[in-house]
Formats: sequence, structure tokens, C-alpha cells
Amino acid sequence: MKQFESRFTKYYKAKIYESPEPGLFGARATQIGEVDVEIADGAFESGGERNVFMMRFLRRTELFQTVPDAQGRQQQFKTFEAEASEEWVVKEDKHAKISDNNDLEFHDKSLVTQRTAAVLAEKFNELCEEKSLSVPKVKYLDAFLLVTTQPTRRQFFAERKLETTFQKWNTNNGTVVKSVRPAPPPPPPPAGADADGWSAVGGARRPGGDASWAGSAEYPAEEWELTDKVRTEHVPQAFSHWTMEGDGIDWAYMDEGTGEERAAKLLVCDIQGCYVGERYEFQLNDPVIHSQAGERCMFGLTDHGTSGIMLFMKSHICNPLCRQLGLLNNSLFEEEKTAALFRSSRKTSDLTVQKVNHLRERQLQRAIRTRELQQARKHGVQERNHDGKLRHVGPNGVVYATDESGKIGITAFRREPEEASQGPSPAPARPLVPSPPPTASPPTSSPPATSTTPPPPPALAKPSKLEALLASKLPDKVKYIRSALGMEDDPSKKMAIKSTVDEAMELVGLLLGTF
Repeated sequence: MKQFESRFTKYYKAKIYESPEPGLFGARATQIGEVDVEIADGAFESGGERNVFMMRFLRRTELFQTVPDAQGRQQQFKTFEAEASEEWVVKEDKHAKISDNNDLEFHDKSLVTQRTAAVLAEKFNELCEEKSLSVPKVKYLDAFLLVTTQPTRRQFFAERKLETTFQKWNTNNGTVVKSVRPAPPPPPPPAGADADGWSAVGGARRPGGDASWAGSAEYPAEEWELTDKVRTEHVPQAFSHWTMEGDGIDWAYMDEGTGEERAAKLLVCDIQGCYVGERYEFQLNDPVIHSQAGERCMFGLTDHGTSGIMLFMKSHICNPLCRQLGLLNNSLFEEEKTAALFRSSRKTSDLTVQKVNHLRERQLQRAIRTRELQQARKHGVQERNHDGKLRHVGPNGVVYATDESGKIGITAFRREPEEASQGPSPAPARPLVPSPPPTASPPTSSPPATSTTPPPPPALAKPSKLEALLASKLPDKVKYIRSALGMEDDPSKKMAIKSTVDEAMELVGLLLGTF
């Protein structure tokens, strides 16, 4: 930042607009006044979408709003205050297009997102006070839209500079970042605590003094402590959890599939900012909100919707503050249910290959890498068992077994060469490659074996090279053919399969001509 201290441009009578209320995307911005500022010519930070600059106020600034009280008398309320030379941070969209009617455009999502998180933080603080919990307050910085007109027209997302060192407590996918801040004084024991030190939370009594229970798989000993001590780093994690389950903002949306009105769910995460010990509060900015509100990317590109909520909660471990707030334990977000919500193989590549403990154990016992399971799931030959379960046979012999949907992993093993000929669904040693003669018509089923004598070693060299080329060029077509043949009764689909076979064989003929 210091390198730009002597390179500032002054902007006079810049218009400043307050953030819209939570959920009011695309609303016309309300101007609250004009300010004189200077903005650094060079950005001290640059991201994929925005450049970040330092801004200072040229003089002390106070803005007021006049509103009528209950008796109809006009009253003035201070809506904005900044000291001379006070440092702020402004963010400018790299691709901004300023319209004449001052639409928020790119900054609209950011302003509404931060305002929504701020309202949720206020309600969270109120709940902690109601429960007499001695924990730091959570506060999001006020954000504004700043539009300059002299000497140039520009548009900025503006907020106060953080008072102390920047920190991050969790990410948008649930990763917890450990805090190095000292813990606050522990809160007083909850009212109604029994001799074991436990009390009723959320209508259910917590167990106490059970050595066999402490450190169970559901509640690890390091997370569930016998004295429920709330540490500073517990607050951001509990806040994120509460925003999803608590009574924060009462929203509803119309389910397009059923036509029914459903309660919307929000989860605030990517908690970052600073902890100010003197004020006993977290000063936060730039939140991410995942929403389940009937609209894709409602809170911007970082809003991953239901999948974002499930991914975050999948990794969340409830801490003492979660329990003192009466939040439900995270048992609703089971790994199998989390995986089943996803529809894209791109998103599930690292999720569906490790969904149950049995699968993890088999991976370790049989030295099967996760990457091998991913290859089997995406590019292997699909076989269906008599019970409906699926097997994905990878090119390296790894078999990845899933449920009927193919989204939840069950087990994994390596198929031995002799197993391939003894199984109920015979498959060639190299399953990704069709093996009809070049001049024959497209086969409709696997040809019977005509000879038990293995081919001599010299004859294998040329097919091996051909198969490697075919496997790299035709994985999708071959996978589709092998999985569809023998399992389809629909005549129209059979015609589509035949067309695919013909097209594949034409490519095989072209490839044969290269040897």
C-alpha cells in the first residue's frame, strides 16, 4: 500500500449509495450524499474480477437523513460518518460498464450479499445475548456503492479498512482455518447444569461422565469437551452453522417442480476479516452465501446452492457454542446423502469415490488409489449386477462398485485375469476395445471364442498399439456400446446404438489403415 501513498487522484462530489436490503437484487440504489475523496492510482491487490485500491477522505464527513417520527415530526439521523484522512478500501470491477441510471450491475451481488450477512450477524449476536453467552460479537463492515464523476466516472464497492491483521476462519467449502488469537474468558456454567457438568440444550439432556461415550466416532474427544469451553475460533464456525439452521431471515420461494412454497435456506461462510480484542468482536467482510432459494447463483458466482451447503456441513464439526445455541448435530448431513445430491461428474470426481467407511477400508487394504477409482467411474466399462448395483471396470483392472445411481461408492477391488473369464458378464482382457475383424459387419453381441490356443507373442504387439490408440480416441463411444448392448429393449434406442456402432466401426477402419 505504501508505494501508492504519493500517487492519489482527488475525486470531488462523489456520490455514495447505501446497500440494498437483504434479498433486494437489482433494486435502485438510494443515494445518501456526496463525499470528497482521493483514490490511489495503483491497485494494491488484484483478483480475477476486481482491482482493490486504497481510498482516503479529504475532510471529515457526516451525512444525515431526515425521516418523520411517530408524531409526524421530522427527525434527523446520522447515516454516515468518516474522519479526515480515514482509510477505506474500494474495489472496482475490471469489466465495469457504468450506466446513466447508476445500476449496481457487478457490485449489486456483493452489496446485497454483505448486507444479508450483516443482518444475520446482528440476529446471531442478539441470540447469544438472550442466552447470556459471553462470546465475541460478529460484525460485518458496512458496504457502500461509490460513483465518481470528476475527473472521471468510475464505480466502486467501498468499505472501511480492517483495523488489525487479516485472518480467515473458514472457507466456502467448510475448511476450518485455525485461529491463533487467545481464547476469551470461559462463559459461566449454563443454568441448570447437573453434577456431571452437563445441562439441557435444545430440549435434550447431554450425557455426562460416560467414559465409553467420550471420544466416540460421532463426537471426537477433542471436539466434545467435558467442560464446554467456548474458544474464540468457535464463534465463526458456530455462526456459519447457525445461519443455515437458525431463525435468521424469513424467506420463502416457489418450487418450480411442485409449485409449493418452501422455506429458503442460507449459509454464510468464507468467514474472513479480523478479531479486535479491545472491542471483543469480529470485524468481517467479503462473505460467501450458499442459498437454497430456487435461483441459481442468487448471491453471485460463489453461491453454489444446495451443493455448497452440503459440502460445507459435511466437513463441519459442531463445537461447544453450536451446542449451547441448541443447533442440531450434523447427523443430517451424512456422506451418502451428500453425494446423492450431486449431478455432475465434474463435481463428484473427488466425492463419490469415498462415500462409505467400507470403501475407504478396501482402498487401504488393496492399495487402490483414488485416482484409479475416478478413472474407472468416468472411463471404465459399466456392468450391472443382478441386484441392480453397478460395477465400473477401469482400463487398469480396478473395479469400482457403486449403488444403482452410480453416485455412491460401496467397495473396490482389482480384477484378476482369470476372474474376467469366470464372471457372469464375460469381458475381454482389454475391455475398452471392440475386437471384430476389419471387414465384418458390426456385431450385436460378443463373439464366441473360436480357439483356446493363445496367440503367439509377436501377434500381440500390433493389436496392443491399436488398442491404446482406440482407448484414447473412443472411450465414450466404446463405454456407451458396452453398457447398452444386451440391456436395451426400446427399439428407438436400439437404432441409436446401432448408429453409434456403425460410426465407431468406420473410425476403427480408418485407424487400422495407419498400421
